[in-house]
Amino acid sequence: MKESLIASSLIWFLSVSVAVAKIDTCTVRAYIISSPPGAEVYLGDRLMGRTPLSIDIDTVRDGLIILRHSGCKDYVISSGSIKEGLVMVNMKKNGDFDVAQGEKKETSIFGVPVQLISAVGVVSGAAAAYFKINADKMFSNYQSQAFNGHYDGQLLKRVNQYDRYSATSLVVMEVCVAALVYYLFRNE
Repeated sequence: MKESLIASSLIWFLSVSVAVAKIDTCTVRAYIISSPPGAEVYLGDRLMGRTPLSIDIDTVRDGLIILRHSGCKDYVISSGSIKEGLVMVNMKKNGDFDVAQGEKKETSIFGVPVQLISAVGVVSGAAAAYFKINADKMFSNYQSQAFNGHYDGQLLKRVNQYDRYSATSLVVMEVCVAALVYYLFRNE
Protein backbone atom coordinates (compact mmCIF):
# COMPACT_ATOMS: atom_id res chain seq x y z
CA MET A 1 0.00 0.00 0.00
CA LYS A 2 2.74 2.43 1.04
CA GLU A 3 4.82 1.56 -2.04
CA SER A 4 1.85 2.03 -4.35
CA LEU A 5 1.26 5.46 -2.81
CA ILE A 6 4.93 6.39 -3.37
CA ALA A 7 4.78 5.25 -7.01
CA SER A 8 1.52 7.11 -7.61
CA SER A 9 2.95 10.24 -6.01
CA LEU A 10 6.06 10.02 -8.20
CA ILE A 11 4.02 9.67 -11.38
CA TRP A 12 1.75 12.54 -10.32
CA PHE A 13 4.77 14.73 -9.52
CA LEU A 14 6.30 14.05 -12.93
CA SER A 15 3.10 14.82 -14.84
CA VAL A 16 2.38 18.02 -12.88
CA SER A 17 5.99 19.18 -13.26
CA VAL A 18 5.88 18.81 -17.04
CA ALA A 19 2.48 20.53 -17.24
CA VAL A 20 3.63 23.48 -15.10
CA ALA A 21 6.81 23.84 -17.14
CA LYS A 22 4.79 24.18 -20.35
CA ILE A 23 2.51 26.96 -19.05
CA ASP A 24 4.91 29.83 -19.67
CA THR A 25 6.48 28.87 -23.01
CA CYS A 26 5.80 32.08 -25.00
CA THR A 27 7.16 34.61 -22.49
CA VAL A 28 10.79 35.70 -22.78
CA ARG A 29 12.90 38.05 -20.69
CA ALA A 30 14.75 40.62 -22.76
CA TYR A 31 17.33 43.10 -21.59
CA ILE A 32 17.09 46.08 -23.95
CA ILE A 33 19.89 48.62 -24.21
CA SER A 34 20.25 51.50 -26.63
CA SER A 35 22.83 53.94 -27.81
CA PRO A 36 22.27 56.65 -26.79
CA PRO A 37 20.90 55.32 -23.48
CA GLY A 38 17.63 56.54 -22.05
CA ALA A 39 15.38 55.65 -24.99
CA GLU A 40 11.74 55.20 -24.00
CA VAL A 41 10.54 51.62 -24.46
CA TYR A 42 6.88 51.14 -25.36
CA LEU A 43 5.20 47.76 -25.39
CA GLY A 44 2.29 48.47 -27.69
CA ASP A 45 1.08 51.85 -26.43
CA ARG A 46 2.29 51.39 -22.81
CA LEU A 47 5.49 53.06 -21.66
CA MET A 48 7.52 50.32 -19.93
CA GLY A 49 10.53 52.45 -18.96
CA ARG A 50 13.80 53.74 -20.33
CA THR A 51 16.83 51.83 -21.55
CA PRO A 52 18.62 49.97 -20.18
CA LEU A 53 15.52 47.95 -19.32
CA SER A 54 14.75 44.35 -18.49
CA ILE A 55 11.20 43.28 -19.39
CA ASP A 56 9.16 40.14 -19.86
CA ILE A 57 7.66 39.96 -23.34
CA ASP A 58 4.85 37.69 -24.51
CA THR A 59 6.05 36.92 -28.04
CA VAL A 60 2.52 36.04 -29.15
CA ARG A 61 0.33 38.76 -27.61
CA ASP A 62 2.47 41.85 -27.08
CA GLY A 63 2.75 43.00 -30.71
CA LEU A 64 5.27 45.78 -31.24
CA ILE A 65 8.08 47.18 -29.13
CA ILE A 66 8.90 50.81 -29.94
CA LEU A 67 12.07 52.63 -28.86
CA ARG A 68 11.92 56.46 -28.89
CA HIS A 69 14.70 58.92 -28.21
CA SER A 70 14.74 62.66 -28.86
CA GLY A 71 16.67 63.49 -32.02
CA CYS A 72 16.46 59.89 -33.28
CA LYS A 73 13.98 58.10 -35.48
CA ASP A 74 11.65 55.65 -33.66
CA TYR A 75 12.79 52.05 -33.85
CA VAL A 76 10.12 49.30 -34.01
CA ILE A 77 10.70 45.64 -33.13
CA SER A 78 8.11 42.87 -33.49
CA SER A 79 7.71 41.03 -30.17
CA GLY A 80 7.73 37.75 -32.09
CA SER A 81 11.30 38.39 -33.25
CA ILE A 82 12.63 38.84 -29.70
CA LYS A 83 14.65 35.99 -28.26
CA GLU A 84 15.55 35.70 -24.62
CA GLY A 85 18.71 37.61 -23.84
CA LEU A 86 20.25 40.93 -24.76
CA VAL A 87 18.80 43.26 -27.41
CA MET A 88 21.07 46.17 -28.39
CA VAL A 89 19.82 49.03 -30.57
CA ASN A 90 22.18 51.71 -31.87
CA MET A 91 19.89 54.67 -32.62
CA LYS A 92 21.84 56.97 -34.91
CA LYS A 93 20.90 60.59 -35.46
CA ASN A 94 20.42 60.12 -39.19
CA GLY A 95 17.82 57.41 -38.68
CA ASP A 96 20.08 54.44 -39.51
CA PHE A 97 19.98 51.63 -37.00
CA ASP A 98 22.33 48.86 -35.99
CA VAL A 99 20.59 46.09 -34.08
CA ALA A 100 22.32 43.14 -32.52
CA GLN A 101 20.71 40.44 -30.47
CA GLY A 102 22.93 38.90 -27.81
CA GLU A 103 23.40 35.16 -27.91
CA LYS A 104 21.92 33.21 -25.08
CA LYS A 105 21.80 29.46 -25.14
CA GLU A 106 18.30 28.11 -24.85
CA THR A 107 17.78 26.41 -21.51
CA SER A 108 14.76 24.30 -22.38
CA ILE A 109 13.97 21.14 -24.28
CA PHE A 110 10.58 21.16 -25.98
CA GLY A 111 9.56 24.00 -23.65
CA VAL A 112 10.59 22.16 -20.46
CA PRO A 113 13.43 23.79 -18.46
CA VAL A 114 16.66 21.78 -18.34
CA GLN A 115 16.79 22.16 -14.56
CA LEU A 116 13.37 20.52 -14.22
CA ILE A 117 14.39 17.64 -16.49
CA SER A 118 17.57 17.19 -14.43
CA ALA A 119 15.62 17.19 -11.16
CA VAL A 120 13.06 14.68 -12.47
CA GLY A 121 15.93 12.47 -13.67
CA VAL A 122 17.60 12.52 -10.25
CA VAL A 123 14.35 11.85 -8.36
CA SER A 124 13.47 9.02 -10.78
CA GLY A 125 16.91 7.47 -10.38
CA ALA A 126 16.62 7.59 -6.60
CA ALA A 127 13.13 6.07 -6.75
CA ALA A 128 14.37 3.29 -9.06
CA ALA A 129 17.16 2.47 -6.61
CA TYR A 130 14.79 2.56 -3.62
CA PHE A 131 12.26 0.21 -5.22
CA LYS A 132 14.94 -2.19 -6.51
CA ILE A 133 16.64 -2.42 -3.10
CA ASN A 134 13.30 -3.20 -1.43
CA ALA A 135 12.42 -5.75 -4.14
CA ASP A 136 15.75 -7.48 -3.60
CA LYS A 137 15.26 -7.58 0.19
CA MET A 138 11.76 -9.05 -0.20
CA PHE A 139 13.01 -11.59 -2.71
CA SER A 140 15.74 -12.67 -0.27
CA ASN A 141 13.01 -13.16 2.36
CA TYR A 142 10.96 -15.13 -0.16
CA GLN A 143 13.95 -17.35 -1.00
CA SER A 144 14.71 -18.05 2.67
CA GLN A 145 11.04 -18.96 3.26
CA ALA A 146 11.00 -21.14 0.14
CA PHE A 147 14.13 -22.90 1.38
CA ASN A 148 12.13 -23.90 4.47
CA GLY A 149 9.28 -25.18 2.28
CA HIS A 150 6.95 -22.21 2.76
CA TYR A 151 5.95 -20.32 -0.41
CA ASP A 152 4.33 -16.93 0.21
CA GLY A 153 2.52 -15.86 -2.97
CA GLN A 154 1.72 -12.40 -1.57
CA LEU A 155 5.38 -11.71 -0.91
CA LEU A 156 6.27 -12.73 -4.46
CA LYS A 157 3.54 -10.41 -5.79
CA ARG A 158 5.01 -7.52 -3.80
CA VAL A 159 8.48 -8.32 -5.18
CA ASN A 160 7.08 -8.15 -8.71
CA GLN A 161 5.24 -4.92 -7.89
CA TYR A 162 8.43 -3.28 -6.57
CA ASP A 163 10.31 -4.47 -9.65
CA ARG A 164 7.68 -2.83 -11.89
CA TYR A 165 7.95 0.46 -9.94
CA SER A 166 11.72 0.28 -10.20
CA ALA A 167 11.59 -0.37 -13.95
CA THR A 168 9.13 2.49 -14.53
CA SER A 169 11.29 4.92 -12.54
CA LEU A 170 14.36 3.74 -14.42
CA VAL A 171 12.67 4.36 -17.79
CA VAL A 172 11.70 7.90 -16.71
CA MET A 173 15.29 8.53 -15.63
CA GLU A 174 16.63 7.21 -18.96
CA VAL A 175 14.26 9.47 -20.90
CA CYS A 176 15.53 12.44 -18.88
CA VAL A 177 19.15 11.48 -19.56
CA ALA A 178 18.39 11.09 -23.27
CA ALA A 179 16.74 14.53 -23.32
CA LEU A 180 19.77 16.07 -21.59
CA VAL A 181 22.18 14.41 -24.05
CA TYR A 182 20.04 15.73 -26.90
CA TYR A 183 20.19 19.22 -25.33
CA LEU A 184 23.99 19.08 -24.97
CA PHE A 185 24.59 18.03 -28.58
CA ARG A 186 21.95 20.38 -29.98
CA ASN A 187 23.60 23.44 -28.41
CA GLU A 188 27.16 22.70 -29.57
